[in-house]
Amino acid sequence: MSGTGERWCARRWLAPGFELFVFAVVLAAIWVNPEMPLRDPGTGWHIVAGRDFLESGRIPREDGFSFTAQGREWVGGAWLFDAAAAWLVSLGGLPLLTVWCGLLSALVPVILYRRMLSEGAWAPVALACAMLAQGVLLMHTLNRPHVVSYVLFAWLITDLARIGRREAGAGRLWLHAALMVVWCNCHRGFLAGLAAVAMFMALEWVAAARGRGEGVRRRCVGLSAAALAMAAATLCNPWGIRLHTATLEYLRLESVARWIENAPPDLLGGGSAVVAFEVMVLGVLGVLATGRLRVAPWEAVAAVFFLHQALRAERHMNLFAIVAAPMLARGLSALFMARPGRLSGALARVDGQQRAARGWIWQVPVAAVLFLAVSMGGRDLCKRDLDGIHLSRGAAEHIGASIARFDRMYNPVGLGGSLIYRFWPRLRVFVDDRNEIYGDRFLFGEYFPVEDARPGWEEVLGARGITAAILISGSLSDRAFRSSPNWAEDYRDARNAIYVRVRPGPRSP
Repeated sequence: MSGTGERWCARRWLAPGFELFVFAVVLAAIWVNPEMPLRDPGTGWHIVAGRDFLESGRIPREDGFSFTAQGREWVGGAWLFDAAAAWLVSLGGLPLLTVWCGLLSALVPVILYRRMLSEGAWAPVALACAMLAQGVLLMHTLNRPHVVSYVLFAWLITDLARIGRREAGAGRLWLHAALMVVWCNCHRGFLAGLAAVAMFMALEWVAAARGRGEGVRRRCVGLSAAALAMAAATLCNPWGIRLHTATLEYLRLESVARWIENAPPDLLGGGSAVVAFEVMVLGVLGVLATGRLRVAPWEAVAAVFFLHQALRAERHMNLFAIVAAPMLARGLSALFMARPGRLSGALARVDGQQRAARGWIWQVPVAAVLFLAVSMGGRDLCKRDLDGIHLSRGAAEHIGASIARFDRMYNPVGLGGSLIYRFWPRLRVFVDDRNEIYGDRFLFGEYFPVEDARPGWEEVLGARGITAAILISGSLSDRAFRSSPNWAEDYRDARNAIYVRVRPGPRSP
């Protein structure tokens, strides 16, 4: 019997857990597509901003990356992430930053999967729902500060669920009050966390008003104190309340809708992430229709709220996926439990094996260490530069060879971050993806007319004294520059085209 017990114990600690699988999928996706984490056009300026802070010790409060908005107020709410990113790059280059952001991204499906198990979902169903959520999240597996938001949001939502089930008390929210100090200095997504807590507390007070006894009200008072501490913690940033008002101003900008991630999801051709989002929405509606899914009031309100946000902006599909995946897992598991059969029996056996397994506790950390070691071990599993993603190496070398000619250069938003990463402070850009710096007036009045090759685009460039331009090959602006007698093509490759002014163009009256 002792031998059997020892073998059983060994299997519990050695058998691979589903946690390892959901964790490793994200890391494998990065190896399969090394450019994926670096595709965001803002990665470059985030690193440079962090490097500038580490060298000067000063948090940037005004723009110094562009010549069109130089000196304008910049509420850079991601300064802590930027500093960490620059420090990592100084230690191990871009691969180390990719590893760090990849590991943070990989934690999200693990958090979701563990929550699903704790709420009674069968392990195979939880695995499928975690992977479905990850299918949505992969669209934003990028080296950008929002990876911090997704991890902390998933953690917060999990703890709110535990508090709602009376498995935890106000202490969990006090922990998140401390985490809010990190969150609000890394990414403006902390507002999503505050919104979730506000919805939770409002419905807790509604429930307390219907209940009886001092104990219920004392619990709500304790939770409210912790929730207020979370809100107060978000003031622990270099700008205070200005960070909040600047974020709301940014969200009201009309120009943000021009970027794909801020536009409504394309339900016809939006790619695999949008398909996963649609499946999740329809799945939740389906299990709700069966009557098998029990949803806490705050969870229902949160799901509706973040679904509304997701339908307005594609980037918010991620928040909805984090909220909805556990609901879908519970509902599907309840359906299988209600209909005994061969499939249900098999799912139940796998669930029992996975719940007994403890190997994931060491397997996930070991996988993280191996991912770090292999990624940094000299093999090109992680991309080591930004060349060829937005800005080609040939175009960058062409500009660098005679950089003085490009001191008044036009560039599209997608190239801004890469140009800053490669040439700042020797060169300042026309524009980058920081909408809040440039504002609707500049973007609609100067940038979009040139980028869309609208009538009068040359007058805009003339008024700014633009003498050169680097463009995306084949874009509308590229075709406009090529057809204009005022510009001569100076360089071209499959990625970029560079033009220089050969004679004065028309100016605005």
